[in-house]
Amino acid sequence: MGRHSQPKSVLDPGSGGGRLLISAAKRLHPDSLFTAIDKDRVCADMSALNLLFFNLNGVAMWGDTLASEFWGGYQTKRTVLGGLLSKMTEEEVNRATDWLAPRIPTTQGATTPPTLVQMRLFN
Repeated sequence: MGRHSQPKSVLDPGSGGGRLLISAAKRLHPDSLFTAIDKDRVCADMSALNLLFFNLNGVAMWGDTLASEFWGGYQTKRTVLGGLLSKMTEEEVNRATDWLAPRIPTTQGATTPPTLVQMRLFN
């Protein structure tokens, strides 16, 4: 299976150490965005390190996905020299998690669902 030609966005709401995102990254465009969220602080830190070590664009959040509560996070950026890691401020954490809030349509028009990419992570 080849890499997709367009960058995608991948979310793992219970990421653990981020291994699922790393497996997905091997099959997706290198400029895709990978988001890891975990309730355990150590797991969120490990996800951030994996995103950094594999030179991926991503966000690793420490928080409870189901309760929509987030306490901190890291952002990684893909670079030619191997990647950058930065700790997110409280404002950046709030901005990064705004899209997780439920969206209620204001009109009864038909909406187009997002395109989902299905792939096998293990052969």
